[in-house]
Amino acid sequence: MRATLALAVLAAAATLPAHAQDGPAAAPAFLTVTGTAELATDYRFRGVSRSQGHPAADASLRVDSAPGFYASAWASSVGGYAGADAEVDLYGGWTRNIGGWTPDAGIYGYLFPGGYGADFYEVYGALSRDLGPASATVGVNYAPPQQNGRDNVYVYSSLSVGVPRTPVTLKAKLGYEDGFEARRKLDWTLGASARRGRFALGLSYVETDRALPRAGAGVVATLSASF
Repeated sequence: MRATLALAVLAAAATLPAHAQDGPAAAPAFLTVTGTAELATDYRFRGVSRSQGHPAADASLRVDSAPGFYASAWASSVGGYAGADAEVDLYGGWTRNIGGWTPDAGIYGYLFPGGYGADFYEVYGALSRDLGPASATVGVNYAPPQQNGRDNVYVYSSLSVGVPRTPVTLKAKLGYEDGFEARRKLDWTLGASARRGRFALGLSYVETDRALPRAGAGVVATLSASF
């Protein structure tokens, strides 16, 4: 059912008209609403599969304001994670480009309807910088002690590079996590994506350094649409 819904959203995105290019440029809107729908061969969260290695469908909706504040909701199918069949993430924060640097900070909630004891929240901060066709980011997510009495920290760095005169972007990410989600775990991702209009295809190699359930090396393919 979730895959059918995502396919319907992908098809609908293809029929949406492009913005008109004629006439004077309109003033930037105070609020901007965007969304995505995606099909993936696996849902990996920090290197670990939350869909038990099976395909997953996800969708998101985000509202951005001119001052930089934003709110977003994201949902995905999961493979019986903590007894749940779906994950719903709600988050909000502030971001803005300041002299070529882009700080981003907010609060993130992970909800697992029908699950048991898996819900948690994090505060996060990141800093990005565009370097020509490349973009580099460093960030940290911190979950204070919650239901299980322990905290969790995840620090990461990522780099993306657009290949000139092609729709291809190369991507790499390295992360380190310690706490109630995983103990001293490294994860890394190497991949590429190609965009054409509202659609994008992605292929990534994902791995961790720990012998954790559902954390083995794998290749993940994605097809997404934005609107």
